[in-house]
Amino acid sequence: MSTSAETKDREEGLACQPKFDASGLLTCVATDAATLQEIFKHVEGYFAKAHTEDAVAMSQATQAVAKQLADAAAAGNAEGAAASLKGVMAACAGCHAAHREKLPDGTRPEKH
Repeated sequence: MSTSAETKDREEGLACQPKFDASGLLTCVATDAATLQEIFKHVEGYFAKAHTEDAVAMSQATQAVAKQLADAAAAGNAEGAAASLKGVMAACAGCHAAHREKLPDGTRPEKH
């Protein structure tokens, strides 16, 4: 049973607790993951023009894991979708850590 604090956090977007069920969330996940694939094709192109090969490889890998996410969600495989989502999140974090520097004011401008 959830507490009122847990409910409040979830309702205010402070906690992410998606429900993968017949309500259609997996359909939304599949659509959003397909969009991520397209976004990372553009990211790949950007870093290719900047001759940043590790970022090109990271964006290609992220496209692949986004496809896995889309495929799992489209198939109704909640476990596979959840695992792939973790992969997408890790890929994003890895690239941002490698290609964004953190300034004293907390901002992260792009670095090449």
